[in-house]
Amino acid sequence: FLTALIVPTAQETDIAVAIKRCNAKLPEYAQIKKFQVVAPFTMAEGTLTATGRPRREKIFQKHIPIIQKEKTHELLQTAG
Repeated sequence: FLTALIVPTAQETDIAVAIKRCNAKLPEYAQIKKFQVVAPFTMAEGTLTATGRPRREKIFQKHIPIIQKEKTHELLQTAG
């Protein structure tokens, strides 16, 4: 199943509800089942390029603890 690192654009956003709404439009294999909210990616920490594109390897390295938890099914939040 899919898991996601979520960077919300608004603090009052109910992430689980938003994911559930999106999942309703997707086939089972494409639905997010688990997620973790993380801080925004930035150029200063190296997770974004100068043009604002994500640097996947840097994001992966920064979030290894979350990714390891996902592999052992310990992510804290489950999508609806």
